[in-house]
Amino acid sequence: MRRTPVKELRTYQEEDKGAILRVGNTMLVKDTGTGKTLTALAVAGELLWQNPGAQVLFSAPTGILVDQHCEYTLEQMGAEPDEVVVAAGNNRQFIYTSPRAKIIFATPETFAYDLKMINWSRVRLVVLDESHEVVGNDASAQVARAIKPHQLLRLALTASPGKRMEEIIDDLDIKQIIIREATDPEVAPYVFHLQRSWQDFELPLSMKELQQKLEAMADKCRTFLENHKILEKDSQPLLYQELRQEQWQEGFPQRSQLLPLYEDLTAERKQLKRQLAELPEDSQEARKIRRRLSVIDAAFNQVTMLISTWHMIDLLQSHGVGTLRSHLLTLLEAASDKDKLEKYSPAVRYLIKNWPLQRMVVECDQLLANNIDHPKLEFLKAKCQEWVSAGKFVLIFSHYRHSVLNIVEVLKGLGISAQGIMGAQSGGMPRKQQRQIISDFRQHRFQVLVSTALLHLGIHLADVDVGAAYDGHINDIEMIQREGRVARVRDGEFWCLFTKGDCLDSAYYYSARRKRAANRAKLRQLKDDLAAKTDNPAQPSSG
Repeated sequence: MRRTPVKELRTYQEEDKGAILRVGNTMLVKDTGTGKTLTALAVAGELLWQNPGAQVLFSAPTGILVDQHCEYTLEQMGAEPDEVVVAAGNNRQFIYTSPRAKIIFATPETFAYDLKMINWSRVRLVVLDESHEVVGNDASAQVARAIKPHQLLRLALTASPGKRMEEIIDDLDIKQIIIREATDPEVAPYVFHLQRSWQDFELPLSMKELQQKLEAMADKCRTFLENHKILEKDSQPLLYQELRQEQWQEGFPQRSQLLPLYEDLTAERKQLKRQLAELPEDSQEARKIRRRLSVIDAAFNQVTMLISTWHMIDLLQSHGVGTLRSHLLTLLEAASDKDKLEKYSPAVRYLIKNWPLQRMVVECDQLLANNIDHPKLEFLKAKCQEWVSAGKFVLIFSHYRHSVLNIVEVLKGLGISAQGIMGAQSGGMPRKQQRQIISDFRQHRFQVLVSTALLHLGIHLADVDVGAAYDGHINDIEMIQREGRVARVRDGEFWCLFTKGDCLDSAYYYSARRKRAANRAKLRQLKDDLAAKTDNPAQPSSG
């Protein structure tokens, strides 16, 4: 294996390599396309040259990204296939103990499961790619906490660490933060221009009428919860205004806002059952507790239905009638299949059996029969025809699988060569099929690729000329990751499409922009604080 990568390091990459080896545990924050992976390989090559027989563990969040990193490392480090390997399958124990294995790649879940197999006395470096995920109970965080007792170098790579960056710094015992932005004078000559554009859309009146019916269903759930004092009146005001004010936990607000309610209901049910066990069965207090327990059981159903209805509203507002219809048909299919129905929680099964799903499908069919769907689709159809005619390659992002499939179907109906790609979880797309689709796209066998979040993280698709977010970026990390798939080897453009008004689309769009600026300012302050604490000279940073 080579000591240095085949590709010559840029000046700033050489500086970053030296700072990492000199200071120690580092968070390397670089805009996408500025060479985080190559810098990590340069550090790994130097440590392996200095320590014969040592190992490097390199974590990446998805299987296809693991494969990409492994292939790139074999190419750049001139390594033999048994020196740079992916820990997968039933031979992982052999890989960890092989004296030939120098750089081992795996997902965080694999490393977390294999912690006892790894010979930590050999490991000199752990690289955590997309390290913004090193939080909470995520597998990356489990790995980070597990390596704390060991004397080894930690290198965290990310384009944006997100709002929980202090937690990442603590878990990895970070000593310094290095920041490189595309606008920095030493970086700018190597970065291609990305033109950012946006387009907002007004829902047609008939879609708003369907939305009102869904909102009426949600109101029934809220009324039940309010009447039984599960929710205080007006306790869930104007969801999207709250989102704009950022008064919600990270993630989809309709879930995270109600998570404390689930926890409260669970705690109350446990407490009441303990009290009930100590009371005479026919006592007045016991009867009162049983009535309350029946209300709590019903409340679980109502909360789940409220979340599900909000999700349907989101699908309609942000994705369109066709995507909502596909979601409803999936639920109806489960209603007629006992095995599929059992996979859902009791509350969701209650929704499937009691909600007027078939009636809503009929209403969706009527709208589609009249060529009424989200105006985003018409815009995207026209744009894709324009882009494809110009010979451009297009990458479209959408959060939901139903939306991905719907977009692909619509584009194929226009004669556009398009494919969809999605994760493997819950009966999704096998990893082998994912790899084949990516390979076909790289070989120009089709021009438009539509993806869920699977391709947000680090995937290098060199020929993407145009990117489009069909729905809003959930946060600043997702915005950076989506935009980072475009303009990697030539100038490109990125479009963000969102619905006007009080909906997740527009709320996410404006929130992500604010968060990006706020988190960058916070990151620079943390960088300066670490430099002062460790008496290091300030590391490179834009601003």
